Amino acid sequence: MKSIRNVLPRTIKQLLPNNSIKVFCAGFIIGLIASWAYILADGDYWVFIPLWAEIIFYPGFLAGNFCYNLFSNMNLALWAGTLTVGLFYGIVLVVMHSLWIFFRRKNAKGRAIK
Repeated sequence: MKSIRNVLPRTIKQLLPNNSIKVFCAGFIIGLIASWAYILADGDYWVFIPLWAEIIFYPGFLAGNFCYNLFSNMNLALWAGTLTVGLFYGIVLVVMHSLWIFFRRKNAKGRAIK
C-alpha cells in the first residue's frame, strides 16, 4: 500500500508541466496589454460598460472597484485592476495548458495500447 507521501508531488515543479512559467508570463502579458488597451481607448468609464468588457475584464473591475472604495484613489484602482487581469489571464492560461498536456498524454497512452 502506497503512503500519501509517495503519491503527492513534493514540489510545485512536479505538479505543473514544463514551460508553465513561460505560459503564465505569456498570459500575464496578454492580460496587461488587453487591459491597458481598454484603458487607453478611454474605456475606464464607470456607468456604461459594454457587456463584452464586463465579461473579459471582470476580475479587474472587481479589484479596481474594491481599491477605489477602500482608498479613493483612481490611479491605484487602475493599477490594481490591470494587474489583477494579468494575473487572472496568466492563471487561466496555465490551467488550460496543463489540461491540454494532461489530455494529450492520456490520448497518446490510449493510442499506444491499441
